[in-house]
Amino acid sequence: MGFNAGNWLDFTAIVVSIVALSLALFSWRKSYAVERRMLEIEEARDRAAELQSGKANLTARLERKSKHSHVLIVCNGGPGEARSVSLQLDGKPASEYPCGQQVPDRINCLLPSGEARYIFVPNLSVRLPRSIQIAWEDDSGQPGRLDSHL
Repeated sequence: MGFNAGNWLDFTAIVVSIVALSLALFSWRKSYAVERRMLEIEEARDRAAELQSGKANLTARLERKSKHSHVLIVCNGGPGEARSVSLQLDGKPASEYPCGQQVPDRINCLLPSGEARYIFVPNLSVRLPRSIQIAWEDDSGQPGRLDSHL
């Protein structure tokens, strides 16, 4: 029993089939790995977007209201609500800062697009605050913080 042309063709067909099957399995495995990685990236993006949607973004500014008074405005420009907002003016709790109106150390909740306003009436013994420090919690799970000059 020797190899004739028909046997060689059968052998060659089997080898080519095995090689094709191996390449198909290799391609499927690579494709599966790429799809799995794309799914992981998409899930990470979804988690990041979810965190951003719960993030508060607080800002503060001091505006002149009249010749003798100013208004401190704390705004939430983020899509999430800010909770347990603590305020410090010039490095000390806001309630200890002398002004025309009592400024609380803590705001319980500041909704998206919400703001808190406090009137300052400076005189010879009371000057306007120069800096503000704000700390807050929101649904992003990361503590928020703002250190700013007014």
